Amino acid sequence: MSITTDINYPDDYLPMPVQEGYGLKPISPILRTDLTSGRARQRRRYTSTPTQVQVTWLFLESEAQLFEAWFRDTIADGADWFNAKLRSPLGVESYV
Repeated sequence: MSITTDINYPDDYLPMPVQEGYGLKPISPILRTDLTSGRARQRRRYTSTPTQVQVTWLFLESEAQLFEAWFRDTIADGADWFNAKLRSPLGVESYV
């Protein structure tokens, strides 16, 4: 099951985020626990492996103020997931 949300980045009045390169960083689905005997136990944390991408926003001063208000009030200081459009080799797509 993938992550879904109905919160959208306000791209109608703020610029789209910029990502350096087009790499997506997969997150390991394996959780490793070291035991006191020296052995380790590995187990699958989840079946749908998420990916992460690092982005940067380039704002004017007024846009930065709007973004900070949206970040604080709409996505609870970054605690909530949101949809944002990103440019990729497939074109501009919406991602969570």
